[in-house]
Amino acid sequence: MGVLHIDASARYQSSVTRQLSTFFIDILLENGTESYQYLDLASNPPPTITELHNVAMYTPETERDAKLRAALKTSDDYVDQLLAADTIVIAAPMYNFGIPASLKAYFDMIIRLGRTFIPDDSGNYVGQLANKKVIVIASFGADYRKGAPMADMNCYEPHLRHMLSFIGVTDPQFVIAQPTQFGGVDEKEASIAEAQDKLRYLAEYA
Repeated sequence: MGVLHIDASARYQSSVTRQLSTFFIDILLENGTESYQYLDLASNPPPTITELHNVAMYTPETERDAKLRAALKTSDDYVDQLLAADTIVIAAPMYNFGIPASLKAYFDMIIRLGRTFIPDDSGNYVGQLANKKVIVIASFGADYRKGAPMADMNCYEPHLRHMLSFIGVTDPQFVIAQPTQFGGVDEKEASIAEAQDKLRYLAEYA
């Protein structure tokens, strides 16, 4: 099994998602993996889309010159890495009701016509990552669970689900610790412990 581990929190020592993803990865590595790759999107953020990148992305591969190929180098590297993995672990907190900007920039690099999605004979787009297992480890400062006052403000999960679904991942596993900031210390510790229990189960049985 090949594992791709992606961290996107701007925090380090105090990051809940980094703590939880390390906990999970340690179990996976103890269980044995064929390969392990790591991306830290906070310390090495992806580039944002430019006009040249867009031109290159929609130019047939056989017609790209050196400049256009260079514009897609980071994107190609990300996609190669993604396609080589069996299990993808994405660890990212909620920022202002959504995913971190670095994670959005990463998805802008990996959602690629002809690579992670292709048109079929009917003109529909077919995602190419259907065989991948994706675990999303999130931390929400407040409580966004169904029935909570801020539940409707959770743009994080539906946005990420839509992007993953478009490239073929229709059943990602979400493990969310909440609330981690705007609750009491006991609530934070309980949410982390609950997330660890879920991650332990996913690592051992899923």
